[in-house]
Amino acid sequence: MLNKDQIVEAAITVWKRYSWHGVTMTRVAAALGVTHAALYHYFENVEGLKLEIAGRAIANGEPLLMAELLLLDHPAAACITQGEREVIAGRVASKDPTLLSSQADCR
Repeated sequence: MLNKDQIVEAAITVWKRYSWHGVTMTRVAAALGVTHAALYHYFENVEGLKLEIAGRAIANGEPLLMAELLLLDHPAAACITQGEREVIAGRVASKDPTLLSSQADCR
């Protein structure tokens, strides 16, 4: 049976593959093998789902995803600590290959 955690994890996977703007209910549903209508039982709209995945990315310390939130000046980025911001900035500045290591292969 489908649950909220499965949806959030699938949405994070979609985010890693398609970027923030590529997260849609249709793509998340396809990743789960369900219709997009099934997702609306758990989330009112895609913005609600995105708010949930942004919070999860920050809570899990996902550097690539947090960096994208910072670049987008997303309201959830306010929850990223100054220390986390400095680490992300340092990794971006040094072109640290591990920053992108969590991103799915887009081919």
